[in-house]
Formats: sequence, structure tokens, C-alpha cells
Amino acid sequence: MDSLNRKEFIRLKCDLLVNGLRLKELRNDLINHQGWEEQRAAKFLPAELKLPGEILVQIRENDEANFRLRIIENKLYVQDRSNQLICNADFIPFPAFGLFKTSDGTGFKDMVVYNDTVI
Repeated sequence: MDSLNRKEFIRLKCDLLVNGLRLKELRNDLINHQGWEEQRAAKFLPAELKLPGEILVQIRENDEANFRLRIIENKLYVQDRSNQLICNADFIPFPAFGLFKTSDGTGFKDMVVYNDTVI
């Protein structure tokens, strides 16, 4: 895996924002390597990624995107179309307010997009 400089990570972030990420392989990894049920994995849509250098990027799913997310040896990576690992990544954890409920008892976790514990 090549080491990218900050400028290249910003370019990657721009590509991810404009073109999105392929998540089909990630969902397969969740089922095959993390023990998730197929139905749970199919609904998984992470909200944000943290790339090296503390670069945060929102996730938009696109089956035609240039990059995809993979879990390899229990670590999350961004991978390109030729299966080259570009960099490691982390999901942004669910904020503490997600445990709160609205006045009608609806959990915030049921109303907002967040990242589940994957690895």
C-alpha cells in the first residue's frame, strides 16, 4: 500500500464526495468475515469515514464509484478498481446523544444515520 501525502488524501476525499463509494464488497465482508446477517448487512450505510491525516469524508453509495470499502484481516481499507489498497480508514463512531430519546420515546439512533460497530 503506497503512502499518500495530504494533497493526495484531499484528492481522494474529493473523488469520494463526487463519485461515492462502492459498498457491495463491504457488505459481503460483513456477512462472510464478521458474522452479520444478510438482512442487517444489506441495510448498512455508514455515514462518514476518517482517512489518515484526520481527513473526514461523508459516504455516498454508488455502484459505479472508483473506490470501494473492504475489510481485510479485521481492518477497514479503501481499495481501487484494480484491487489495490489505497489507505486504511475508520468509521466515525455513533455520538453519545444517540442513546437519548425524543419526548415520544423514539430513540435518536432510529432517526439519524450513524456508523454501527463493524470490526
